[in-house]
Amino acid sequence: MTRRDTGAPDPAGRGIPGRRLPNQAIHVSYHKNLTVFFDATMRLVRKATLGRVRHKHFNSEAERFLREHGAYTIASLNNHPPLDSLDYTGPVTQFVRDPRDLVVSGYFYHLRGAEAWTRIVDPAPGDFAVVNGTIPPEMPAGLSFSGYLQTLSVEDGLLAELAFRRHHFDAMRAWARCGWPNLLTLHYEEIVRDYGRAMARVLAHHGFGPGVQAIGRAAARYRGSPAGRRSPHVRNPAPSQWHRTFTPKVADAFAARHEDLPALLGYPPTAST
Repeated sequence: MTRRDTGAPDPAGRGIPGRRLPNQAIHVSYHKNLTVFFDATMRLVRKATLGRVRHKHFNSEAERFLREHGAYTIASLNNHPPLDSLDYTGPVTQFVRDPRDLVVSGYFYHLRGAEAWTRIVDPAPGDFAVVNGTIPPEMPAGLSFSGYLQTLSVEDGLLAELAFRRHHFDAMRAWARCGWPNLLTLHYEEIVRDYGRAMARVLAHHGFGPGVQAIGRAAARYRGSPAGRRSPHVRNPAPSQWHRTFTPKVADAFAARHEDLPALLGYPPTAST
């Protein structure tokens, strides 16, 4: 992997103090966990730095990420790639969200067929690869994922979403346990309180100078906090939605499969509601 100069001044700096570029950086998150806002913010950062900060989001495509991440200043991924194949030893930033809230958010988002892959009838496993999703084993032939959810009660739809999320939760567990020496994890709840501050912390962790950090903070605030911005992509950004939405059956199913995960990520355990 070609490294970038960590100390040379930006020739396009135009007098912005502290505009310093780091080595190539990696950011990870998960489907329905602020990836749209991160990508939009990074586009503004690229524009403000005259293209010097190049960002590429690889969705959940780990193999493509492994091949191409070194071509970008910041590469982001909604997955956990095989670390023994990753030609990178630098800092990593990660956005995490309560996995139970991801079930709730994902269910309502996928219910309305917001993305093309959710509307594929009789999908093959590869059709869900872009989001690292799992086809629920109970899904009958002749339906798309969104169409299937529309045939179910909310309770059964949440159970289907829980099955869909299996690989996501495996990736979250893998990052929590991998012992990466320089991993900064930011929780959804603190991010939505001050998205600008969160972006500045991400950029600082990756070695960007104060000028780029300030650009990132301003860009994030221009985009608007996910908690306050009206967007068709965002149904309800409030944390702890699962307390109001999970039934005892869903809570028990989550605990049976992923009882360890909330504590690994810094969240309280699941109890039947």
